[in-house]
Amino acid sequence: MFFSSKKNAVVSFFEDMEKKYGNFLDYLEKDVNRAAHAFIKNTEANFLSKIIKNFRFDLDHNFLEEALKGAHIRFDDDGSLYDYLAREHTKEIRERRSSHSSCEKQYSFSGFVVKEVLFGVHEEAESGKKMTWVQFEKNNTKTWVNFILHMLDYVAYKLTGNNIGPYGSSSHTDSNPLVIKP
Repeated sequence: MFFSSKKNAVVSFFEDMEKKYGNFLDYLEKDVNRAAHAFIKNTEANFLSKIIKNFRFDLDHNFLEEALKGAHIRFDDDGSLYDYLAREHTKEIRERRSSHSSCEKQYSFSGFVVKEVLFGVHEEAESGKKMTWVQFEKNNTKTWVNFILHMLDYVAYKLTGNNIGPYGSSSHTDSNPLVIKP
């Protein structure tokens, strides 16, 4: 594999989150089990916990791992996750253009553990159905150096056909997304 690693992406991610934010797993477990928003003092942890709790672990535990490897993930939710993230994280997100299509403004969130998360809304041409999409990127575009690294990731994507994420690469692109149904 192009960017394979010896350690599982999910294990690496949670180790990084625990190092940076301490009790992240405890907060996430409470958040998922109560289906309520548990307050975490850090915005990155709050942002990521909202996305993670929308994954369907009862169907397939690989959604999170694929997301961390850069998969293009769509939530069959009429855009509700997008609306929540755009409304509740206005101070932490910025409008951003990308090569991904979106019928609403696209935004990015940059953090310490996950360098950039893009999100927008996909609208199916035939039905008009809207779905929130999310994609974790290996590098953000906040500085010129990071922008160049991001462009190198884009070249790797063009050469391999795989999206490049913070913990590996994924074959789930815009044309082959992972779709999570409620």
